Amino acid sequence: MSDMAFYDSLPEPWSRQDKYAYRTTYLMCAFVFVAAVCHALQLLRQTRPKYGAFMYRLPIVPRLIALMRSISYYHLRGNRFFRLPALKSCILIASFFIAMVAWIFSIKPHYRPSLDVEGSPPLAIRSGMTAISFYPFIFACALKVNPISFLTGISHARLQIYHQSLAFMMFFFGLVHAIAFLWRTSYEKGYAGVKECYAEDKMYWTGTVSICLVAWMLCSSLGFFRNYSYRFFVIQHILCVMLLLGFMFVHVSDMLNARFFLWAAVAFWIFSITVRGCMALVSSDFFAGNQAQVDIQTVTNLPLQGETSPARGSETIRISFTTPLRWRPGQHVYVRFPGFAVAQAHPFTAMSLPNRSRLDSRLVLLAKVHQSTTRKIFDYVKHHSNADQAFINEVNTMPKQLENSNYDTEKSLFRAPAMANSQSVSSEIEKQPAIQRSFIQSARVTALLDGPYGFTTDPASYEHVLLFAGGSGVSYVLPIAMHLLRRCAEQDPRVLTKRLRFVWTAHTTGLVDWLESDLAAILEYKKTLPISIELDVHVTGEASGSKHESYVQTMIKAYGVRPNISEFVREEVSTAMDDNITSLATYVCGPGSMAHDLSNVMAKTNLDLARGRLGSLRDIYLDVENFSW
Repeated sequence: MSDMAFYDSLPEPWSRQDKYAYRTTYLMCAFVFVAAVCHALQLLRQTRPKYGAFMYRLPIVPRLIALMRSISYYHLRGNRFFRLPALKSCILIASFFIAMVAWIFSIKPHYRPSLDVEGSPPLAIRSGMTAISFYPFIFACALKVNPISFLTGISHARLQIYHQSLAFMMFFFGLVHAIAFLWRTSYEKGYAGVKECYAEDKMYWTGTVSICLVAWMLCSSLGFFRNYSYRFFVIQHILCVMLLLGFMFVHVSDMLNARFFLWAAVAFWIFSITVRGCMALVSSDFFAGNQAQVDIQTVTNLPLQGETSPARGSETIRISFTTPLRWRPGQHVYVRFPGFAVAQAHPFTAMSLPNRSRLDSRLVLLAKVHQSTTRKIFDYVKHHSNADQAFINEVNTMPKQLENSNYDTEKSLFRAPAMANSQSVSSEIEKQPAIQRSFIQSARVTALLDGPYGFTTDPASYEHVLLFAGGSGVSYVLPIAMHLLRRCAEQDPRVLTKRLRFVWTAHTTGLVDWLESDLAAILEYKKTLPISIELDVHVTGEASGSKHESYVQTMIKAYGVRPNISEFVREEVSTAMDDNITSLATYVCGPGSMAHDLSNVMAKTNLDLARGRLGSLRDIYLDVENFSW
């Protein structure tokens, strides 16, 4: 009998161990297929909303979907370094991992009687093949342009949790693979035999280096390292991935078609880089139009009488491009600033709507200033601006109407003091000074666009729409509202919306001023459209309004307090039931605490729907966009 025939006659023969890699791949493809079917049904609802709504009139279906959403939306509490995903992701990841571990370890035998005579331990081979089958999916979930996002509508940012989880699973099964080999070698040949294997067999030392690289990448991906220096994290992560691929190609050699999975991962990476490069060329008109207008706003809280030092203020940056790109509400782009951080791209949500003609569109981005690149840009504009303006908001609890607003249409902001009435709506009072000084400065910088990315469910297919925004998170929900209202004004037959409520929590009235034209447009739509529109603005960083208020600032409902999200949701659900509404969609973008609280409120609301307690309501949907991943 030949050696190959002998090995094939053994239980779990070596030549057939690649089946574990293929079966794992088939299983993960099945998950993608299910997500793609759900996405297709969501698209059907958007393009044919009446057909989509028919599904929710079927018996049991609304309650079953609501029960699944009550689990899906619930979030466990984390911390600044370790944030847990939604409960559905935790359940899916944990179930998949436990099932894979049980599968790999339940198959016997784990080892052969003799390493030299009967070959490699079956446990080592099947765990190694399982680990390498994760590579294409790990890369796909990490890349901005990937087939999973295309098929499922799940943005690459939301795939990050699966990227990280699959990387951990790959490390675990890779560790099982290595330990099984090392234990069997040391058991038969002792320490000298292990040392000899490392000296003579490249598979041993290349595998060990690969395991160490993966371990380092997992550690450096923790929130502590990313928060300390995101630029360092990105650069070293890419370098480690390149080294890992190199060592893995040597490690697997040409055995059991293992290189097929590595080449698939490389193909995904090259495809993503190519597509993103083409998008950057198109968006910048082949680098002919890569200048961006950058406006910065500095709002400083001044000490009140009796205070010794000013309290914290806020700094905001707004970037605008003229670009041939087309995007949808809720999508985001990545902006690379060669003069500040050529190797790093920053995500921004598109706050404006694209031009519907073939002319170039004005893309407006808004963000709060943090450290690193946004701080460098802010400081650059501060010292190289064309002009700067300043005004002080004075304290006054009895505001008066501002007759001449002195509105700057080019910059979409007021040059005069601003503010509004003061009502108390809910919980936590933020004790902040009521006097503020605002500076607005502008400059032009070189920037490159990459995008757009992301998918947002169309709110027009829902009868009742509720929008929540916190701070610069308004850049996500504002275009959703504007696009919906524009379609209502055009009498689009696919629009089912009957009521829209927009709740924005801003830290300063200066930020409200900056979006004056957009908020004013919503109020104008309120006068002309047949749907119910309600706009609520809460300013948390000021104790009261000033002497004057503009037209939009009359919508400021409260100063110095944060709105009670639970109360808003309960109120809107009650209104929907009174109006015999069947579907409600909620969109939120803001700080992690806001998204966390609203997710749990909507989980409880869906549980009430599953129990049949919400009258006419049959469909309650939530769309959450976080500031970061």
